[in-house]
Amino acid sequence: MTMKRPNLARRVAAAHFAAGLALLASETRAHAEPPPPSSPPAASEPAPSDAWGRAIQRGAKQEGTKNEAEDAGSEAKLPKELPGPGFVQANVLGFSAAISGGSGLAYPLEISGGYHINGAHEGLVLGGAQKLIFSGGMIAATVVRVGFDLAIPVQEMDLVVAPYGYGGVAYGAPVGGVLAHFGFGAEGRFFPIKRGPGKGFFAVARPFEVGFIPAIGGTLVFYTFSAGAGFAF
Repeated sequence: MTMKRPNLARRVAAAHFAAGLALLASETRAHAEPPPPSSPPAASEPAPSDAWGRAIQRGAKQEGTKNEAEDAGSEAKLPKELPGPGFVQANVLGFSAAISGGSGLAYPLEISGGYHINGAHEGLVLGGAQKLIFSGGMIAATVVRVGFDLAIPVQEMDLVVAPYGYGGVAYGAPVGGVLAHFGFGAEGRFFPIKRGPGKGFFAVARPFEVGFIPAIGGTLVFYTFSAGAGFAF
């Protein structure tokens, strides 16, 4: 019996030693293995790339708004296109009234045109007109016109004030042959279109014109008011 106790003690010591080695090996492996990968961020949290994308979109919108504003500003700064130096017009509305040498009212109709000799749409203008006056008969007149046009800016549009004088011949049954015809007047031409193919269009109003037709029995003097439209080229 005395010989078996030392053997038992040795076995117990060996078992404790083996358990210590196993524990040490387990700790070593735990430190040597890399940690498991971390889980990706939740979908609800914006990634850095999303923030950059939103910033780029905001910058693009701001740039687009800026470009639109610049385009509108450049359009507003475009110079207006001036009408050409030549023009034709038709005065188809109005009336004529005798001041002396006649009586009653008449209906005037006139086709006229002219050209500014300086190549602009104002200044000295030379032209002509064909007149028709209806009052119990027809008086026709072919005249040469000389005038001086003055363009007045109205915002970005133009109002042309045009005084003139004319001279030529009148003919027809009411005047009994071919007689001299001369007179003077003033009209205004309003150009409402600033640019483009229609920039030459204008409306015209003639607030007064006084004409004279001398005859043996006296001189016919009459006043005319008329309006119409025309085109400058």
